[in-house]
Amino acid sequence: MSLERDKVDVFLVKANSIRVLVKSNDTNETTKWVKTTDGKSEPLVFQNKVNRKFIGKVKWENYTSILINDLTNEDWNSYLSFIKGFDSSIQTKKLKEYVEPVCPNNFSVSDSLGTNVTVMWYFGLNRGHQLVTYLQYKVNNSSDWLTSYNMSEQSKQKKKKITIADLKAETLYDFKLLTVDMTDNRFICKNLTASTKTLKLAEQQEKSLDIKIIVVAVVGSCSFIVFLVILCFLGYKKYHEKQDEKKTVSKKNKIELKDRPNQKKPPTEV
Repeated sequence: MSLERDKVDVFLVKANSIRVLVKSNDTNETTKWVKTTDGKSEPLVFQNKVNRKFIGKVKWENYTSILINDLTNEDWNSYLSFIKGFDSSIQTKKLKEYVEPVCPNNFSVSDSLGTNVTVMWYFGLNRGHQLVTYLQYKVNNSSDWLTSYNMSEQSKQKKKKITIADLKAETLYDFKLLTVDMTDNRFICKNLTASTKTLKLAEQQEKSLDIKIIVVAVVGSCSFIVFLVILCFLGYKKYHEKQDEKKTVSKKNKIELKDRPNQKKPPTEV
């Protein structure tokens, strides 16, 4: 049976893990899985055994199925070949073509601290795509967006927090997070937006004062607790010193009584 007529499927198992499956009924011939990146080929599995270099990353499941974990950007831009016999093979497309990248999410703007605003979100996942994320902001009634931050997306999702400082007081600001695939300069994710208003200078000072009062109260409480702990420790130490002193005196008295010679009672006169 010619392998060119067989079918290969790629399934996403986890965020960065895939299962590659070739549908073939012939299990008698020698098989091999090979990864090709930028013209360079490396065997992943040969005769049902995983290449020592890829143990832990690649799992041979059965004659026509393998599992690949924790794909890197290089892996996503690779081809996989299933080779049966000596000259019959099938090759996948680039692995990234079977999946979509994960867009950034959970975009939010915290309450402003005076003229400073903190923006938070979770990174997306490249999955082989050249993603770049931009954080932009502007005054609400303006059309001029300013870019505060840009970064290539990651292979692992994690939280990002950025503080934009020295904005205008008592002003409504709009914030926008957009993601571009630099391969063809296209927006591939929905733009995430949020708005918040900075405080008046008086409110900023009042809020800062409230924070200082809270900090002082917390520090004062901690200091009082530390004082009580030290006081208890000193009392405990003094108590045991007195107990040790009593034991020493008692022991000394016993020794003196032991060392004192026996005295005969004087005869009684009749």
